[in-house]
Amino acid sequence: MPQLFAVLILLALTLVLLWLMRRGWRNRERAIRISELPALPPGPTPREQGTSGVYVATTLAGQPLERVVTRGLGVRSRVIVFVRDTGVILQRQGANSLFIPFSHLHEVGTTGGMIGKVAAPDSIIVFTWNVGDTLVDTGVHIRDTSARLTLLDHIAVNRSSSSGSTQ
Repeated sequence: MPQLFAVLILLALTLVLLWLMRRGWRNRERAIRISELPALPPGPTPREQGTSGVYVATTLAGQPLERVVTRGLGVRSRVIVFVRDTGVILQRQGANSLFIPFSHLHEVGTTGGMIGKVAAPDSIIVFTWNVGDTLVDTGVHIRDTSARLTLLDHIAVNRSSSSGSTQ
C-alpha cells in the first residue's frame, strides 16, 4: 500500500510539472507578439542542393535568452537552407518553413551558442531580421565548416546583388 501511495504522488507531481511547463510556454507565447511571418516566395524550391543543419531558435535581437515561441518559431527542427535572389528559405522538417527576405535582413553573423544550444565557435549562423516591428535573431547550426562558409558567401553575394538591383 505505501508503494501505491508513493507512485500516485509521483504521478500527480509529474502531471503538475507538465501543466506548469505548458502554462509557462503559453505565457511566453502571449508575452512576445510578432506580426505575420513573410510568405514563402512563389515558385518551386531552388534546384541546387541546400545546406543541411538544425534550426536552433528565434530570440529577440540582442536578448539571447528571450526565445520567441509564437507562430511556431519555438520549435527546434532539422532544416535545409536555400538562398534565393530575394532571400533565405529555411525549409524546416516538422515545422513551418521560414522565409527571410533580404529587404528585412539587417545582419548575418555567427556564434557558438544560442538558447538551448552550445556548439563549436562560429558554427551557428545568426540572421538578425525584422518581423514586422520586431527585430529578431534566428539561429541555424551548420556543423560542416566548409558548407557553412560556402553558405555565408552565397548569402553575401545574393544579398549584395539584391540590394544593388533595387537602387
